[in-house]
Amino acid sequence: MKKITSSPPGIDDIKKSSKILFSIFTRYGDTIIDLV
Repeated sequence: MKKITSSPPGIDDIKKSSKILFSIFTRYGDTIIDLV
């Protein structure tokens, strides 16, 4: 683990987080659409 000292997140970190958020959004998006 690298220690980040007040530096903006790297592009790789953004890609990883966006992939996780996208998978969660798509997974729960279907259930939310079903509820509505």
